[in-house]
Amino acid sequence: AAVTQAVPNMLEIVPEGVNKWVGAQVLLQHLGLPADSFMAVGDGGNDLELVANAGLGVAMGNAVDKVKAAAKAVVASNDEHGIAEAFEKFVL
Repeated sequence: AAVTQAVPNMLEIVPEGVNKWVGAQVLLQHLGLPADSFMAVGDGGNDLELVANAGLGVAMGNAVDKVKAAAKAVVASNDEHGIAEAFEKFVL
């Protein structure tokens, strides 16, 4: 099993090799889309693989340092409407 934390007071235990990126790959394959067409936005440790491997990985301003380091861009925090900023900058 693998152990990760999204936020300090939450612990996630999942089967080894299972993470959000693995799920996203299944969805992308099902839709026939390449990974480089995919934007992922995250902030917690459980988002690391997703942000690191997406075509455009975006970290929220309040993200843990590992997620920020893996991201291609950093936007405002979730309290400062960072998700809207990511969509306005990179999707619309």
